[in-house]
Amino acid sequence: MPDLPIGPEVPTLFWQLQGILNPLSLLREAHDRYGDVFRLPYTKFTAICVSSPTGLQSIFSASPEVLSSHQRGGIFDLILGQNALVFLEGREHQRHRRLIVPSFHGEALNQWGRDICSTTKYVFDQPQYQTVLPLRQPLKEIALRVILQVLFGGLRTPLLRELYHLLYSFFQDVESPLSAVGMLFPALRVDLGSWSPWGRFLQQKQQINQLIQQQIDRQRTSTLLEAHPSVLAMLLQVRDEFDQPLSDDEIRDELLMLVLAGYETTTSAIAWALYWIHHDLTVQEKLRQELEGIDDPMEIARLPYLSAVCHEALRIYPVAIGCFARQVLQPFSIDGYELPIGTVISPSIYLAHHRTTVYPDPDTFRPERFLSQQFSAYEYLPFGGGSRRCVGGEFTKFEIKLIVATTLKQIRLQAFDSKPVLPIRYGITMAPPVDLKLKVLPR
Repeated sequence: MPDLPIGPEVPTLFWQLQGILNPLSLLREAHDRYGDVFRLPYTKFTAICVSSPTGLQSIFSASPEVLSSHQRGGIFDLILGQNALVFLEGREHQRHRRLIVPSFHGEALNQWGRDICSTTKYVFDQPQYQTVLPLRQPLKEIALRVILQVLFGGLRTPLLRELYHLLYSFFQDVESPLSAVGMLFPALRVDLGSWSPWGRFLQQKQQINQLIQQQIDRQRTSTLLEAHPSVLAMLLQVRDEFDQPLSDDEIRDELLMLVLAGYETTTSAIAWALYWIHHDLTVQEKLRQELEGIDDPMEIARLPYLSAVCHEALRIYPVAIGCFARQVLQPFSIDGYELPIGTVISPSIYLAHHRTTVYPDPDTFRPERFLSQQFSAYEYLPFGGGSRRCVGGEFTKFEIKLIVATTLKQIRLQAFDSKPVLPIRYGITMAPPVDLKLKVLPR
């Protein structure tokens, strides 16, 4: 087998900064020059980027004994607790996943579907959105309200309303490129109290954990389970094969992980969907015709063209540009390369979604791709793949479709101009610029 793949020969610091400021161009240029598998310019360890369907299949089908998740030491360390699913390996990972996944299915979906639609209507009815719609601001409010509804049963108590405002402020602080730089470089993590970005981050994280723990304590004695279905209520009842429940620490860390996974990523995906819809009148008109007269959330979520539009929005700018990295624990081959133990593998969702052999003219928004063809899990993977696929991925697609549909049914929007919009990094996602606005037309 050949030696390790070649890749960009640039300083590690340059690559890291470009990865924060301009990651998509960085990846595209490296792929165009070095191919589907290329080496990343890190000096302290060997790392490669992979985007071919064959390479992704090898990664996603490998056992945990061969490839570990390799999440420690990254940004998730700073935000999540040690019991979060992304950090767990082997049996503990399987146990948590088995207990969490059922929470996003079943009868609760009917109630949550109605909640998603009513929350969207409530936010867009606010007077500040009657003439101009700054996309990210109301969508962030909708996404956070929805995730708190799903996880905790809504904002029905002062404690949950306090948690909502604290989380909103927390994500405002951590999603900026400047904050990403601070998290990437340990030397910049200086705790000077609330006056310093790092000190404020630590204080907010502690307060969030305390509020979630208080809500766990309250839920144990709640009599409102049937009126307010919630993931928390379900997690307090689940038992593993040994009839053991999740501990409070495990539940708290998993809830925080689900908040992180369901907030910024969902906001970005919906913003992109609405952007593309209102820059293509043909797409918009087809959607409006399909939605005409349909109000049931479960029926809306099954509409084929709406699904195709949302799938294409997730393809062209996926909610995360890469999957969770893996680390080689045993000698492992991929696309003809033999990887030594310790190699870190970075699967690229963005590059997989822009393969011209799979998606001709990949930078063009074309929902019809998903009406005429089905793509494999190694060609289309907006929520990752294998055992590390996002546990709430199917629910997120459900949520995106309902928010997009409710928006189109409630208000008429129009792009201010036809100029293309390029993505900007916010936290872990590539989102439309914060100042992107749509014109609200008279009803």
